[in-house]
Amino acid sequence: MLYLIEDATPEPAQFGALPALFARTLNAELRCAGVHFDEQRSPDAHQHVTADGRLVVSGLIWRTRTGLPDTAEPCHETFALARTRDIVLLVQSFDAFPTQCAEDVEMLRVVHGADSAQLVEDGSGVVLQAHRDRYGRWRSTEEAASRAIGPFIAIALIGRECDQHQQYPATLAALGDAADALGFDLDLR
Repeated sequence: MLYLIEDATPEPAQFGALPALFARTLNAELRCAGVHFDEQRSPDAHQHVTADGRLVVSGLIWRTRTGLPDTAEPCHETFALARTRDIVLLVQSFDAFPTQCAEDVEMLRVVHGADSAQLVEDGSGVVLQAHRDRYGRWRSTEEAASRAIGPFIAIALIGRECDQHQQYPATLAALGDAADALGFDLDLR
């Protein structure tokens, strides 16, 4: 089955977060087509390096963090491959996708809130709900939040906080992972 997901977020760091969570629940391959962010507005929009060395939009870190492979950009065989396995194809807009092949395609849309988002299918409603924790990591609303039980540590980060959240989320996510693993409570500045 091919799942076509539109994620029209203006924040490069959030692009693909919910589709990655959705693909993980299906154990599906996640591919991404035609992603372009205004580099005047977001100069660091493409900062994630895949395992095979490609520089891609920063939000595709969420694909890597789910344990899904960093597959190459979509190929012409995507529809044929989707007949034998589940594939999630992520696009910024349905308008850029040929709809004449939509017979065996399930179309979903990401609807963003402040620190939450929903994956919605027209007609059947919400398929997945997720939220960002204080480190900017996306989690399904059904996942339990981590709780620090150890010492308190203050860490100063270089750069603007909004850039950490909106353009390249890897630093905050990695610090959150480390804090969880060690049981620390972090104060990020």
